[in-house]
Amino acid sequence: MKIYYPDYQNCNAGVSSSVFAYYGVETRINKIPFVSSLLESKPRNVLLMLFDGMGIDAVDRHLPEDSFLRRHFVQPLSSVFPPTTTAATTAIQFGLLPAAHGWLSWALYFPELDCNVELFRNTVYLSDGKPAADYPIANTYMPLPDVYKLLSGMGGLTEAGSISPFGTIPADSMDALFGQAEARCKMPGRHYYYCYWNDPDDKMHKTGVGSSETKAVITEIDQRVEKLCQDLAGTDMLLLATADHGLIDVRFRFLRDTPEVAAHLLRPMAMETRHITFFIKPGHQEAFARDFNAAYGEDFMLLTREEVFAQKLFGDGPEHPRFRQSIGDFLAIAKREACLVEGPCKYSEKFLADHASLTEQEMLVPLFAVRC
Repeated sequence: MKIYYPDYQNCNAGVSSSVFAYYGVETRINKIPFVSSLLESKPRNVLLMLFDGMGIDAVDRHLPEDSFLRRHFVQPLSSVFPPTTTAATTAIQFGLLPAAHGWLSWALYFPELDCNVELFRNTVYLSDGKPAADYPIANTYMPLPDVYKLLSGMGGLTEAGSISPFGTIPADSMDALFGQAEARCKMPGRHYYYCYWNDPDDKMHKTGVGSSETKAVITEIDQRVEKLCQDLAGTDMLLLATADHGLIDVRFRFLRDTPEVAAHLLRPMAMETRHITFFIKPGHQEAFARDFNAAYGEDFMLLTREEVFAQKLFGDGPEHPRFRQSIGDFLAIAKREACLVEGPCKYSEKFLADHASLTEQEMLVPLFAVRC
């Protein structure tokens, strides 16, 4: 499988960086020149739509060349690293690369609680929903800027907001998502909306990358985007659509099958199943690297924390104060289709596809653009 390292000169977070700059808010993320050129026509409304998991591989696999989205394909983009919802949607929505925003993965270790916390859910990692605390942990220690408040009024904007199941404008169904986007773009004034939907990621996790269920939901997205653009014809809108990452069909390996590796760990593994951070007992670093590579070297590349920082995998520039403590002593990144977990769990039992590593299928996402 081909490894594709993040290209921060041409990444999905650069789309929002171009849009923010159009409204007079600069970020440290490189802009996408084609998006900036489209914005020179000064559209009244801008919609940035993000479909979770809809990487280039899935689009090419499931949509015919004459489909609406493929006719409006502009260029491939790199995801940020890791190519996972927590890191990438946060980067795109708030204009910060992962090293800067700190929301690096699905689950991070928090020394204040001495446990791994699922950031979006505020639950203990792999606990089947056990609350990690009675306060929002990630938002407490890694608060994100209120970009919509910052954007409101900039560039003559009448309203800026996010349309999603948990956005500033809630939409708990695809009908609600597209309905809100249409209704608000027809209102007087100038508007910017970030619109997020959790498919096809959800379908691919459960049914696989090539399933008929995945094809059906991607086809529906294509048809709904086309209808939205038809319904908003003449409203002076620019629609931009992309994804946070792609997915790959996976198989699971279990740490409990290699007790010689597990014996070196200071605490449970964190982050995700396809990139994993390890905190190692003092004096065990060399032995851990030897034993891990012997057991898992065919499936994972193992980097020291120093190599992670030198390669700037999580982005260049300013770092969040908690970034370095989240990395641990080593980071393992899948080279093939393997996932690594402690033992059988909700992920190994239910996930046929996953993401968060450096294969082309996970890292390459499309950019679509439609000018109404």
